[in-house]
Amino acid sequence: MQLHLNYIKIFEYSGRCLMSNERIHSLDSLRAAMMFLGIVFHAALIFLPIESETWQVHDPKSKNIIFDGISLWIHSFRMPVFFIISGFFAALLFYARTPSTMIKNRIKRIYLPFLACLFTILPLYKFMVFYANKSFELDGYSLIEAIEQVSLSILFPLRVEYFWFLNYLMIMSLMMFLFGIFLSKVNMRLNFLKRIFENLMRHNFISVFVFCLLSFLSLYSMGYSLARTDLYIIPNPSVFLYYFLFFIYGCLLYSSRKLLYVYTESYRVNLILGTVLYVCYITMTYFYKNELFYLEMFCYALIVWLYSFGIIGLFLKCFRKESAMNRYFSDSSYWVYIIHLPIILYITSLIGNYNLSAIAKFTIIVSSTFFISMLSYHYLVRSTFIGQFLNGKKYPFSGRLCSNLARFYHKIEKAKQ
Repeated sequence: MQLHLNYIKIFEYSGRCLMSNERIHSLDSLRAAMMFLGIVFHAALIFLPIESETWQVHDPKSKNIIFDGISLWIHSFRMPVFFIISGFFAALLFYARTPSTMIKNRIKRIYLPFLACLFTILPLYKFMVFYANKSFELDGYSLIEAIEQVSLSILFPLRVEYFWFLNYLMIMSLMMFLFGIFLSKVNMRLNFLKRIFENLMRHNFISVFVFCLLSFLSLYSMGYSLARTDLYIIPNPSVFLYYFLFFIYGCLLYSSRKLLYVYTESYRVNLILGTVLYVCYITMTYFYKNELFYLEMFCYALIVWLYSFGIIGLFLKCFRKESAMNRYFSDSSYWVYIIHLPIILYITSLIGNYNLSAIAKFTIIVSSTFFISMLSYHYLVRSTFIGQFLNGKKYPFSGRLCSNLARFYHKIEKAKQ
């Protein structure tokens, strides 16, 4: 049945009735927040006390163990929450419209941007990795010298780097589309699965435990006590299955969206317990050095689901109303994620050889990257064909970005007081 997004269903929530599109606004804001957290996460990796194998740029003079904790904390929930929300919106397109509409939308909004990034932004990112590392070694190393020395093999590797999640989302969407066709051919319904899922949703801790066990099995197959990321174009089966679980959860969540309110009832306790367990996890990893490997793995799986449920509940509670500012940042988040890493690496190359603290450099990198990314979105993307390509909509040009950002920061400062 064809349904309009603004009139899918009415839910009872916080003593009053809300249209389900308010839920979508909450989750849309949450998806954007997870994208913006990519700036903080990737900037933190630059200052790790022990250099990461998968991260290619490390500040030569400034390290701080606090960034190890920050990066591990963000990594525990950011991509799981993102895949849950992606599964929710994929199911919305699948059920509220048609499976063919869903796959066409995913091709236009995920696969085509992914291909475009592979031949534009990815080479730029690889060049900035090369330039940043060279600038650390050679004082006064210029962009012109880097352009002359860089090779095509560096710019066009087999690794898709931080665009791996787009690759995963497209594969998951295709699997969902094929599964939908299969169900329609055999005339099969999965109502029993929906009933089981809804019963789990009504019992917070049982739900956390059940999905924790499934994540634990995925981590066990990876052989790590925390989730890995897959930087290659051909997915690693263990890593793919780990994130596919969250995508499936998001799909089931859409089918049981009348129970979204349950997350708002327990989000505080989930966030508190997740934080306590995270402190325990950090303690075990730093002081016991894999002596409690399987306990670390189980603890991490619990943290992932407690934080995922807690953060979803927090956004459903606090961001359920639509606002122009939330809409603006939601629209900009896709572009900001695409462009943020080359900007981070360029700023890192400029300040890497200065004797500043890691916290000072981190603050400069995050704030500058956010500001430059938003400027580029506003003036180069929002009202151009790029905005149409990424978000399916092109807005009339407005030159009032600086005043809008000033009001945004003023609201943040006022909230702190």
